Amino acid sequence: MDVPLIMGIPTSHATRPYSVGWFFTKSGRYTVKSGYMVAQQASEDANPVFFGPDTRRLQVDGAWKESENRAGLGWYYFNTNTPGKLMGGCNLRRGISPLQAELEALIWAMQCMLRTGKLRMVFQTDCSDVVKMVSKPEE
Repeated sequence: MDVPLIMGIPTSHATRPYSVGWFFTKSGRYTVKSGYMVAQQASEDANPVFFGPDTRRLQVDGAWKESENRAGLGWYYFNTNTPGKLMGGCNLRRGISPLQAELEALIWAMQCMLRTGKLRMVFQTDCSDVVKMVSKPEE
C-alpha cells in the first residue's frame, strides 16, 4: 500500500504571512480608477466580476502504473461557499507516462467544466510538472 509512503512525505514547517491584494490591477494595489472600472463592468455585465479570491475549486488527478494497461482520471469540483459538488472519474488506455495521465485528467476536467457552464475556478493538482507546464509554457 502507498499509505506508509504518503505518511512519510515531510510537510513544510515554513509559515507564510497572510496578504491582501486587489485582483483587478497588475500591481495588486487598489486605485479609485480601478475600483470605478470594476463597478462599471459589474453594473453592465450579465455575469459581474466577483470581489475577493475565487472560492470555486477543481481538483484533478491522474493515476498511472507501468504494470497496468489502464490509467485512471479523476476530478472534483466544489465551491467553498455553496454545498453543491461535482465529480468525475474514468479510465482509459495507459499512455506513455504518469505526466500524460495527469495532463489527460486536466484536459478532461476542463472539457467537463465547459459542458456544465462552469468557466471560472482555481485548478489544483498534485503534479508539479503540470503546474510548471501551464505556468510557463515557453520552457
